Amino acid sequence: MKLTQALLVTVVALLPCPSSAFIPSSKLVHNPHPFPSSRTFTTAQESGVVTSSCVKQGSSSTSLAMIPSIIQSIPSTLSSVISPVIQRLLLVTAAVAMALNARRILWPNIKPDPNVSEPLPTGKLGCPLFGNQVFIGSKNFGTGYFWHRMSKALGNPRVWMVYFMGRPGAVMSGGERIKRLLNSEFENDGVLNSVRPNGVMLDVNSMLAESDRKTHSYLRRLVGAALTPAAVTAVVPTLQASAEKAVEKLVTESASGKEVKSEEICTEYTMDVAWKSILGLNLAEEEVKTFQEKVDGWVAGFANLRIVFNVYPKSTSAYKCKMWLVKKIEEKIDYLEQNGPDESTLSGMVFATDDEGEEGKTSSPKKKLTREQIVENSLLLMLAGSETSASTLTNALLCLELHPDKWDKLVQEQRLMQAK
Repeated sequence: MKLTQALLVTVVALLPCPSSAFIPSSKLVHNPHPFPSSRTFTTAQESGVVTSSCVKQGSSSTSLAMIPSIIQSIPSTLSSVISPVIQRLLLVTAAVAMALNARRILWPNIKPDPNVSEPLPTGKLGCPLFGNQVFIGSKNFGTGYFWHRMSKALGNPRVWMVYFMGRPGAVMSGGERIKRLLNSEFENDGVLNSVRPNGVMLDVNSMLAESDRKTHSYLRRLVGAALTPAAVTAVVPTLQASAEKAVEKLVTESASGKEVKSEEICTEYTMDVAWKSILGLNLAEEEVKTFQEKVDGWVAGFANLRIVFNVYPKSTSAYKCKMWLVKKIEEKIDYLEQNGPDESTLSGMVFATDDEGEEGKTSSPKKKLTREQIVENSLLLMLAGSETSASTLTNALLCLELHPDKWDKLVQEQRLMQAK
């Protein structure tokens, strides 16, 4: 609207000033210094109305208001110039163009790759521009309800398309398919890392966010050095003690007739592994629950809309939970540097050195992980070793309960192993 007004003001200024014209007194601006041999054009802003002044030889300067009726008359003027047939033709053309491009306009970035002959996977695009409501959960099913419901609605295909906030994606199932896909990482036509570190949940030091092949290999070697067979064997007694504690609680609650919440028991078990074996912390009994709450709060941040859309993310509870965990990890690093290594995974990362090849972007002459890399990848191991493990164990218990014959077979296998 402002651009149209400015153009019309310019046109009026270029026209010869009329010898007489009616201008409301409220729109007059007096100029006591007329220019006898020049013609000027100025604008004045009054109560949000743009006015103009046109000066001729021997005249005083007055402002010509941008009369709203000029703009309002444009549609009727066009109607008088363009015939009704042409108007209808333009309307039909616009409607056809909109219909042909509606999908591209309302759901951008879903145009098929011209270099690939295969069609796009099946899927439902959801609301225009926004896409699928991937954060929909269910009290009975949990946070993954959308994925379960959509897959079922599509007939449970092995690959189907999802669309969210202008970005399409593909959901794939099947272990062999996923393995082949992940093995193509860093190849020219392979899967690309789409994790974008925002410095809140993940930053550039996390192996999960690394897109450079050399640096990723370097990080894998040093983080993996803390998970050697010898290192895992050393923590087996701790793992076994935590597992026996979880099983005892499950059996006791079941025998007493109480409702057994497998998710809680499995989460407690994996949290034990996280703070004892991965981080090697020495938590008091009252701190264990706090640790679990902080991990849960941090993990919940991955689905926090304020963090997803970067709306003051550092003021969220998820970020504060992460900072609490970071402080614990840094305190442990300080302890290890002063007192030497222990059997924890964190200790392995602190003292690991790379002797196999290039270290990528890292400039440390000793080819060791930086402090920031240790912190971020400790958090990554906690995420992979607690949340995902707890979900896997819970689902395994559910499947065994739904298929008692498989449970009996598993028990028999264990007894045969014990007999040997």
